[in-house]
Amino acid sequence: MDYHSEEMMALLEGGKMTVSARPHGHVFELRLDRPIEAPKDYADWVQTIRSAGENDLIELHLCTPGGRVDTTLYLAAALRESPAHKHVIISGMCASGGTILMMVGDSWEIDPYTQFLFHNYSGGAMGKGHDIKLQTDYMMGMMEDVYKDFFNGFFTEEELLAVARGHEHWMRAEEVGERLQEVQKVREEAAEEVARALEEALADLDKPKKKPAKKKAPAKKKATKKKEK
Repeated sequence: MDYHSEEMMALLEGGKMTVSARPHGHVFELRLDRPIEAPKDYADWVQTIRSAGENDLIELHLCTPGGRVDTTLYLAAALRESPAHKHVIISGMCASGGTILMMVGDSWEIDPYTQFLFHNYSGGAMGKGHDIKLQTDYMMGMMEDVYKDFFNGFFTEEELLAVARGHEHWMRAEEVGERLQEVQKVREEAAEEVARALEEALADLDKPKKKPAKKKAPAKKKATKKKEK
């Protein structure tokens, strides 16, 4: 990406994003301080996120009540795919879709008076009764999978089920910080397990292959004469 292009300068002047140099890459600063709206409003963000390399840093500032599910998952997918380090800075309010974006971070910085609200999605459906039920059942099932995926290690199974069934879960910053530490442990253990499995697989490849043992030909049975009576 050309950091001096007209497109990039427009983003900088608009206050949507800042870029600064660091010894081993660039820092991309994204500020989400409003409700999450249509995906088209974040196309530039997604392009920037996907252009960041493994030596870059993405700083995501969150102060949002949440918003559209499709846009939230659009941004979350781009952030997850990025090899850059994601540092999430949270203050004010972090609710609904904002909490999902929080979970894609590699590290976090939380203001002690941030309000956190975790809950099921809000929305509506129109059409024939049967179609409404199909859409509702689909969204409920999909969002349950989303919660299990993004909040692995953060919520217990009972808490996840309660949120999926409509329970609103308010949480203080201190508790969120403690739970995120547990998430880090879960992720580190998973990474260590993958590394061990890879090491074992490579070790197996390095072992000299044993030649298959030659099969012995079956011994021939000696013919025996029948005794005459």
